[in-house]
Amino acid sequence: MHKTLLSGLAYRALVFALAAMATLCQAQVSNTAWGQATNGFRLGLQISTVDAFGKERDPWCILLVQNTATNFSYLRMPRRYKAELRGPDSHPVEMRRGGRLGSLLKDKKAGLAPQLQLQVDGFSLAEPFPPLREGKYELTISAWASTNRHETKNFFLLPPVTKAFTLTRGRSEN
Repeated sequence: MHKTLLSGLAYRALVFALAAMATLCQAQVSNTAWGQATNGFRLGLQISTVDAFGKERDPWCILLVQNTATNFSYLRMPRRYKAELRGPDSHPVEMRRGGRLGSLLKDKKAGLAPQLQLQVDGFSLAEPFPPLREGKYELTISAWASTNRHETKNFFLLPPVTKAFTLTRGRSEN
């Protein structure tokens, strides 16, 4: 009986720790901003400025896509983006020479059920942009996509999505 009681307490402690970690991680990723829908899809953007342990890090972007149609749809995204980052003075922040947004992975291809959301990419803003100073920033991004399963033609630009975030002295806010 003593082993069973201890196992029960250890299980409860583990469940509590996992729930606390999930809550912490959820609080550190900002709400998703969504762009307008076109061709049955819309682009979403999340920006996180702290890691899972609450430590500040360079802004990390997560791109999502959602099927807004009422039927199952196929999507192909070649991981090519149009982006603009505006700094505290509302002027565009220039990308570094050779800077690239997104991963170097192959095209993202997926079939999506109605209203399903899918993460299509994740990347740091530290790679394509110079070091960011304190202040409020605004990232606007759009992505190329195709609903054509077999051809590499007929790409369209998903409408842009904009998300603001703030960098402060040793602390970040979304």
